[in-house]
Order: sequence, then structure tokens, then C-alpha cells
Amino acid sequence: MDKEQAIKICKTASSSKDQLREALGWVLGIEVKLKSDNASKSSFNACKEIFFEEYKKQNEFGYIFRERDGAALAGIIKKIESIVSDPTTEKVVEKTFKIIVQQLPDWYRRNAFSIPVINSKFNEIVTSIKNNNGQGKQPVSNDYKARVVGDLLS
Repeated sequence: MDKEQAIKICKTASSSKDQLREALGWVLGIEVKLKSDNASKSSFNACKEIFFEEYKKQNEFGYIFRERDGAALAGIIKKIESIVSDPTTEKVVEKTFKIIVQQLPDWYRRNAFSIPVINSKFNEIVTSIKNNNGQGKQPVSNDYKARVVGDLLS
């Protein structure tokens, strides 16, 4: 790294935390150990990729990720952290999210397969998965479907 690279990194708003740490280390004359690409992948990005994969399997096209999806995904991660035994381990959060998305009840998968819906109906979805013990997908009552559709439209 040289002075011009360090200045460019500092002036670029989209510079990553690792890039900024590296530039600061260079300025201070110290070696900065950066995480490997795999280790620095956040739970957020890993969960986002997991959702994209499952969505594409179901719909044969990609998911359009918007700002509200980002806020909803952050909410899901916080909820998962509150229910898992060791939320400090990113892998536990990612594995739990993957189970939720893979075992999502059929009705949600066919009619409301989106990150904001999973976030808003998190308790119902987790309860349904838990009650089924991960075996098969339990049908959803017509009354419940009507309430979910009403919630989505409001």
C-alpha cells in the first residue's frame, strides 16, 4: 500500500472495514491481521445468500432485494439470536436461518415467500416448524390464510 491508495480508501464511502483497517495500519506503520474472506462473511450476507438460493429453487428467478428486505433480514437475525443457545457463533445463526427457510410451511413458500413476511410471521413460522418436527409441511387453515393475506395487503 502507498499513500495514494490509503487516501483513496479513506475518501471512498463504500470502503470496507477491512480496507479501512488496512489503510489505518499502513499509516500507523503496524501490521494489521485481516480476516479471511470466508471468516469475514457476516451472518447477514450468509443468510441473504441462503434465502436467495432457496427462493431461486422455488421460483426459478432471482429475488429483488430492497431496503425493507435488509431491515427485515436484520430483524430475523436478531430474533434467531434471541432463541438459539449460542448466538455468538455466526454459524448457529446461519444454520437456524437455513432450517427456517428450508422448512418454511408450503403456504408461505407458494404465496408469501419473502423476507419481510418471514420476519413479520416469525413466531408462527417457527411454531409451525417446531410442531411438525421438521417432518412434512402442515397445511394452513383457510382462516389463517385469509388473515395473512389481509396483513400483507394492509
